[in-house]
Amino acid sequence: MNESEGSKDEALSFLPVFLPDETLYSLCARFHYMSGNRLASTTSHQLFGVRDAAMLHDFPPNLSTFEARTRGLLGNVAYLSQDRTLLKFYAPYQPAKRISAGIEALAGAGINRLKFRLGLPSSRIGAAHPLKACVKCIEEEIDMYGTAYWHLLHQHPAVWICPEHGELLMRSTGKSRTLNKLQWVLPHTVGDDEWKSLPSRLNHQALLLTRLAKFAVGILSSSKLELEPHSLRQSYLRGAKAAGWLTRTGNVRFRAVRQEFLRQAAALVDIPEFGFIESVNGGSGGFLAKLLRNPRSHLHPAKHFLVKALLFEDWPSFLNCYTEMVEVSYQPAMVSFSVPRADPRVDALLMLVAAGEKSLAQAARDLDLPYDVARYWLKRAGIVYVRPRPPSTSKTS
Repeated sequence: MNESEGSKDEALSFLPVFLPDETLYSLCARFHYMSGNRLASTTSHQLFGVRDAAMLHDFPPNLSTFEARTRGLLGNVAYLSQDRTLLKFYAPYQPAKRISAGIEALAGAGINRLKFRLGLPSSRIGAAHPLKACVKCIEEEIDMYGTAYWHLLHQHPAVWICPEHGELLMRSTGKSRTLNKLQWVLPHTVGDDEWKSLPSRLNHQALLLTRLAKFAVGILSSSKLELEPHSLRQSYLRGAKAAGWLTRTGNVRFRAVRQEFLRQAAALVDIPEFGFIESVNGGSGGFLAKLLRNPRSHLHPAKHFLVKALLFEDWPSFLNCYTEMVEVSYQPAMVSFSVPRADPRVDALLMLVAAGEKSLAQAARDLDLPYDVARYWLKRAGIVYVRPRPPSTSKTS
């Protein structure tokens, strides 16, 4: 019997619970230190069935094994993948079928091409997600919990400031694999020489960085959302119109938009992941022109976030505008609920959601409906939808 098999039953006689906004990788790292396991591979075997699954801190695979080993007390595969990994950051900008395939990949070991499916290697941002932390969060958490942990919000590629403390985030340059030896890391276990801070001059960009972070908060707090490309572009054009950046014929005054965007955001090129901003200076206008002139849905979410921060004050302002654009797009095809409805899926949707048998997202998937159409039908029917609570994590085994 090897070490992992011998200690599995004893180690899993306890489980930590998720701390607020904690990633799955972080919880597993805390479990490792609490268990007293000597080897990182032992903990990975106990939780995931393989020696190095959880070393992938952004998209850990083998979640079906993790759910089974923890008896579902920390959530099922769908909850873990969508609410405790970075998948939710990318999900709104991807087709629902692609995200469903991503969840299936995370459930097993077939995640090799997940980042390719999300378009990360070709995004000019890259597929790596460096671990990031706020120095004040670390200090407070050690006082409160005796340990610091990795926040899901902080790991988002568009987030480089802690909205709670207004502190620029530090990036860990350490790795979970050192000299072929696996290791688990938490913010307070990272050596001082393994942190890289952003240039202090970026403190002058705190307002914009905080706005970007709050858009990420909006994504995390929203129910499952699929941003339809046409309605998304129409929302951007509505924002441009409100700023006076559209001609009478509806064309974008791109020179004015580019000038204002660079005035606000040009300094962010000091952040390596935001190097793509320089493309706006090119003759084609880079990503900014693509988002305003073409309904492109596969651009990296960080690029969408920058456009939203330019055109909208906050996430609720954008979401209200987007919802209006969806309603305008689908309204001609909708039939009033006061007259017979040709589409039988309307009644099926209302029955499933009103009876509490399905979440709105689940019902939409079962009926092969776009999520935004399902939400619109619910609104027209006068049904107030309350998002189901995620699986309870307050219990321990």
